[in-house]
Amino acid sequence: MEEQEEKLKHLTDDQEHLLTMLQHQRKAAIDGTAGSGKTMLAMAQAQRFAREPETLKTLLLCYNRPLADWLSDQLPEPFRDKITATTYHSLVADWCKKAGIPFKPHKGDQDFWEYEAPEMLENAAAIVPSEEKFQAVVVDEGQDFRALWWDSLEKVFRETTADTPFYVFYDPKQNLFVEHPSLPAALGRPFTLPVNCRNTQAIARHCGEIIHTEITVKASSPEGHPPKHLTARDLKAAIAATTKQVMEWCMPKQGGMKPNQVAVLTGVESDHGWPDQFDKIPATHDFDKWRAGEAVLITTWRRFKGLEADALVLIDNPKSKASEADRYVASSRAKHLLTVVNIEP
Repeated sequence: MEEQEEKLKHLTDDQEHLLTMLQHQRKAAIDGTAGSGKTMLAMAQAQRFAREPETLKTLLLCYNRPLADWLSDQLPEPFRDKITATTYHSLVADWCKKAGIPFKPHKGDQDFWEYEAPEMLENAAAIVPSEEKFQAVVVDEGQDFRALWWDSLEKVFRETTADTPFYVFYDPKQNLFVEHPSLPAALGRPFTLPVNCRNTQAIARHCGEIIHTEITVKASSPEGHPPKHLTARDLKAAIAATTKQVMEWCMPKQGGMKPNQVAVLTGVESDHGWPDQFDKIPATHDFDKWRAGEAVLITTWRRFKGLEADALVLIDNPKSKASEADRYVASSRAKHLLTVVNIEP
């Protein structure tokens, strides 16, 4: 797996040539397949803006909270006071607080986030001082942004001209939250990242089969092991199969992997009964503990969106009523090893 990782790292580094080609392009939409390095490029582009001679105050925005936390944690020290990595939801909350606007969303109220939150951000932007606003914005997971969100984001810029830096990275096939995704017209025709450089060829093929599309990989990409498919009669049996797999991967005299290399993704929020350890291997729902290497992560497919793990157990529960997009996105999070446990209906 270490040998495979070295090859994949070189392929990801190669993708940054696109940013060099676009160095004079102040606005751009980047359409990239799953595993094409969009998140790494979004972070690299934010750093490019922040390094410009005038040191642009840059917003690095995404949809998923765990991804925003990871982006913020990964920012090199010199950029931490120049780049704000956050989610759209947190941006609205923070700016309402700065503007003194009451902010009390109801949990699960999609209409609030669809219609009221963008209006609140615009109102807050009219009050927030210019020096608090951003000179450049980079968005990852753009396919999950609502149409009105884009309108409201225009207000967080200090100024909006043809040269105002604005990049959006997205994959329409990973659309999980917006029925008809749209992008700002000012970005123009999208540039394409068609090559997967995160997954082994075997996992990339599996992901392509889910959405009935051939995913392009480079010939030098490692072949890897084919995904393993298991069947369980119920959640209890699925947990037993997962425990066996995690032990095989993590025990010192077997796979020897570290806990932060492994994640277990469940399709249903209400799946209860997961243990706090897989036999001798600790487990956690806390992303910080997982990143610190204290335990294997247990979370949902959608909470893990935008992140990745070297080895992944995917629990496919019929209760989740998962779509092709859900399965595609979840499966593509596995870099080297993937085990799918299908719970029988």
